[in-house]
Amino acid sequence: MKKKLIIFLLIACVKSIAAEPINDSSAVNRKAKTYTMAAQIVGYGPAASELKGVHLGYFVDPNTQLQLEITGGTNPLIWGSSGHSITSYVVGTHVKLFTGNSFYLKLGIDYRRIDYRYEDPVLGSNYEKTSFLGNTLGAAFLIGNQWQWQNFTFGADWIGLSGPLVWQIESSGSVGTNPNIRRRDKDEDRYLKENVIILSRLFVGASF
Repeated sequence: MKKKLIIFLLIACVKSIAAEPINDSSAVNRKAKTYTMAAQIVGYGPAASELKGVHLGYFVDPNTQLQLEITGGTNPLIWGSSGHSITSYVVGTHVKLFTGNSFYLKLGIDYRRIDYRYEDPVLGSNYEKTSFLGNTLGAAFLIGNQWQWQNFTFGADWIGLSGPLVWQIESSGSVGTNPNIRRRDKDEDRYLKENVIILSRLFVGASF
């Protein structure tokens, strides 16, 4: 699965680079810009939640941007998520490299902090309850488009992959049966130690 995703990203990069002229409207409108401020209005990853937040950018040159992202969310995107409560915070630093009119590659590091809680929706917290608090430092690779109209900026990180480099579990607890403990251990791996696919992170703002 991971190899197929990487191959897909590489193919998409080549196609987009070949398809877009460098001297077109968005590329021209970036030339006089220094800063970008944008709000991420929807998106998934690099934490396993729907995340919203802010993107702050600085143009080193019209085709290179340094970026700081601060996002968070409380939506547990899990199949059969009844009883789960997951709060995610992410701070990321990235380099955005424009290779066409609007197309870019983005590389960077993300810090994720996950506060996970589960209470059995039927039996209640006195019988089945687990929780953990952990954080992860990981590397991210994404592809996307950022369009520029005068000062108005709109874009999307279409797809990417975030892989953990190091992780730490600050606290972990469980009340209940062995299956409940196994659920906690499995979710610790899922949210702290496994790769996360990044999808459809839309942002809107201004560059000046």
